[in-house]
Amino acid sequence: MEPSSHPPAGQQQPTGPPIGAVPGQIPQEQQHPGPAAAPHGQPVPGNHSGVPQSNQDVIAAAALGMMPPPPAVVYTEPPPPPKFEALSGPTEQQAREALLHFVGKHCGYGKACASELVFTGLVTTGAIHYTLETFTEARTIQDKFDAYKGQMLDGPNNGPIPPLWSIPCPPSKPFHNHHMQLEVPHSSVAKNCYNCEGKGKTQCAQCVGKGHQKCRWCTGGMPSATCNTCGGDGKVRCIPCGNTGGLKCTFCDGYRQLRHYVGMTLTFKNHSSDFISQQTTLPSDLVRKATGDLIFDQTLPQVWPVSTFPVAEVNQHSARLVEEHRNSFHDSRKLAQHQSLHLVPITEASFSWKGKTGRFWIYGKERRVHAPDYPQKSCFGCSLM
Repeated sequence: MEPSSHPPAGQQQPTGPPIGAVPGQIPQEQQHPGPAAAPHGQPVPGNHSGVPQSNQDVIAAAALGMMPPPPAVVYTEPPPPPKFEALSGPTEQQAREALLHFVGKHCGYGKACASELVFTGLVTTGAIHYTLETFTEARTIQDKFDAYKGQMLDGPNNGPIPPLWSIPCPPSKPFHNHHMQLEVPHSSVAKNCYNCEGKGKTQCAQCVGKGHQKCRWCTGGMPSATCNTCGGDGKVRCIPCGNTGGLKCTFCDGYRQLRHYVGMTLTFKNHSSDFISQQTTLPSDLVRKATGDLIFDQTLPQVWPVSTFPVAEVNQHSARLVEEHRNSFHDSRKLAQHQSLHLVPITEASFSWKGKTGRFWIYGKERRVHAPDYPQKSCFGCSLM
């Protein structure tokens, strides 16, 4: 029976948007009020820190649009056809070659056993690796500024600040963790720089605004004394400020004004869970890293559990993981989900050598070897990378 992923009978869903698309109008009954605007000049709790003479009124307006993420849009499609391929294990010669390659990568492992052993059995089975990924997006806002040099401003006079979840910004790489920064439209305003109070300069810390420093050679000695450094007046030029007593403001770059705007940080995160079903004792971590055949692959805004796969525990754990993801990540918007099934071939090889018996495993399409009990190895052997 082919694996499939369908919603419960009688439940119909609309077609969903592509990954990262802005959702449509949220029904009135699903809308949530944003936080109340703070008084003028006061920070909005939880969104940013208070900065004197900054863009708090614009931040407050933006916060009104910072409602919880819109509900996930779900839909159904016929699942893609699974690709079943017959499992074919390695021959004895291929198993021996794989073991010799493994032995050659480890110092202290003798090749005689791999070359001379007699195979007593080769049993090939398939491990099922089920993976579920949920790709989410979180948005946060901050009060940001840069030097205002007379450039055009996109401020509130161009229109109201849009609801923050309505601003389109698709991810650069779906199902990969990354961050993106953007400026919220219509949030720019120009104000006097609060660091220099609109002067373009700040007091020099070396001379404390005097424009000169005390001579270190004569320590400001008597006027009658002659000092080759200060000429006897006890004062020397202040090099950092050039005798002006002030330094160019590092906030406004000397332009006296700052452009305040609302910056938005988008955090895209991929949440992954998996389950491995197998009939051998090969460690699951090795199966997880091995390559197998893709037999089922599905990407939707919200997937339904695999329900008709021939292995019952795969269906059970698919339902468990889908439910866990559905009830998680509430502070983020769920953009898409992806689930897949890989069939990883595993061959358990039994052998005898010089009266000893043992076994090793060949797994994955790359035919990696796991031989923890290889009989011909020294006690001081080390693994070569």
